[in-house]
Amino acid sequence: MQILKTELVKSYRCHFWKYQNGYIECVCNSLNIIVGAFKTKKETLREIKRMINKENK
Repeated sequence: MQILKTELVKSYRCHFWKYQNGYIECVCNSLNIIVGAFKTKKETLREIKRMINKENK
């Protein structure tokens, strides 16, 4: 599963969550790109935060 580049994660919010194959995907509306596919919504948000924090250091 490809995770979006952090710049895009910063610019685009998750517009909807799609449940697929036992995973919740965060999909960006205008781009329709999957930001992350994780077991839970909380886990997805944590992963996005982690990516952003890593880039800001």
